[in-house]
Amino acid sequence: MKKTHVISLFILSLFLTYPLLAQPFAIKDKIESLQDLRSKVSVADKGELLLDLAKLYLLDQQFELAMETYLKALEASTPKPAGTPSQEEMALYDEVLAKYLEIHSGSVSRAQAHEILQEYADLIDEHPDYNYFHFLMAVSYANVGDYEQFFELFYQSHLLYPDSYMSHRTKAVLYTKLAQRGKIIEERDHAKAGIFVHARKALEKYPEDVSLYKMIIDFSPEKGRAGVTMEVMEQMISQDRQIPRKDIYFFVVSAVETDQKFLAERFLDKAREWYSYSQQVEKSQRFLDRH
Repeated sequence: MKKTHVISLFILSLFLTYPLLAQPFAIKDKIESLQDLRSKVSVADKGELLLDLAKLYLLDQQFELAMETYLKALEASTPKPAGTPSQEEMALYDEVLAKYLEIHSGSVSRAQAHEILQEYADLIDEHPDYNYFHFLMAVSYANVGDYEQFFELFYQSHLLYPDSYMSHRTKAVLYTKLAQRGKIIEERDHAKAGIFVHARKALEKYPEDVSLYKMIIDFSPEKGRAGVTMEVMEQMISQDRQIPRKDIYFFVVSAVETDQKFLAERFLDKAREWYSYSQQVEKSQRFLDRH
């Protein structure tokens, strides 16, 4: 038996038992064992090892390290590109996506995620091959705090569709968690770069997700932010991407702060087409008048 196969079997033997562990010291022993194996596994096995290590960090209540390791697992994974999902799967995916995003708010609450899981989670077992649809189940698990379920389900979907909208969007969201919790500037800067890269890729795949426009500007590099702001806001205006009222002020301020008052004026004109009256539009206009 080849050495890499021996290592893979050893990893399997470790993780057949780890969910049953009750003692913190046992978990830490497993973590140490996997850390020792990182330099010994084949490239093909590295993603799986990091996935299992991320799960252990969760059990050990090391949330930041679990997220950081999970992102490394996604990047180290060996893609197994799948074909185009069936019409039936895409119909189901589109149905759940509309509920998940609630297009005009770009977010989903814990209660809404629970509702989605209650209605659709049984379909995971009924349709084990619906991996594109599983993306949405995975992120719903994340929204209710079940990260172990999220880790496994999302990882398998990511293997098949690594360049999809949900793959990039979710990675951008994971990086925001690291950016919020990063203890040193370098960690936060690395996370912000990850947010920016994956949010842009997600937007290319699905420009209807209006939450991404704000994310891209918010985490764009300081150098070049003016160009990014113009590109994003011009796209919103030309494609008529209606955003929530609460976000209007953010975009107007972003345009003004990058010395593009003309862009702020055009954006407010478009916002008035979206909303016949809005306090946020009036607030934004007052800000614009002062500048």
